[in-house]
Amino acid sequence: MQTRLILTPDETVLLWAAIECRLKHIESLFGPHLPLFWRKEHVKSLAMSLTCGLALDAGLRPCEIAGLSWGFVQGLDTDLAYLNVAVETAKRGSARQLTCSSRLADLLRRALVIYSQWLKPESSWPVVVGHQPRLPACTRTLQRYATEFTTLALTTPRTIYDLRHTFATNLLRVTNTRVVQHALGHKKLSSTQVYTHVQSCDLAEAISRMESSTNGD
Repeated sequence: MQTRLILTPDETVLLWAAIECRLKHIESLFGPHLPLFWRKEHVKSLAMSLTCGLALDAGLRPCEIAGLSWGFVQGLDTDLAYLNVAVETAKRGSARQLTCSSRLADLLRRALVIYSQWLKPESSWPVVVGHQPRLPACTRTLQRYATEFTTLALTTPRTIYDLRHTFATNLLRVTNTRVVQHALGHKKLSSTQVYTHVQSCDLAEAISRMESSTNGD
């Protein structure tokens, strides 16, 4: 089985900082006055940011990112946004509803505003576009988006599955495996266990807690 390059907590912060930086840059330039060529380049840049954000904070598979349309993104005008992963795009029919983190919801909300300045997207349009604005990026393009963006942000390329494994590992730190199983869309708990990884910081914290519980304090 391929070894996954799980992001450390510091790398996760760095990646989200890079997404925020890229988003602010696009927002400062984007608009109807922008030449068509540059608008396409910035849409690609936005697509790269969305790909990484959806994998890192929602744990979506490449096929699920490709199949995510704006109609499946709900609640962006509220404090509780969520994604509906449709049965036709989910692996083995593992349809599910995922609550967005606040930073992912913010990314989606701002991306929709940017798209609307040029495309005025309909609910059936893809969240992450490919070479044509009305067509979704294929899974191969999405993988390229992820590796290009993470190389720029972290110097080391990461795949969508690296980010998905990171999502699972981070989620397990604050909840149980059943919740992680549902979030990842796994039918078997054994599949989820493959996605969770122990990092040195996890072991250090566990040993510290063990010491605290046995030293008589």
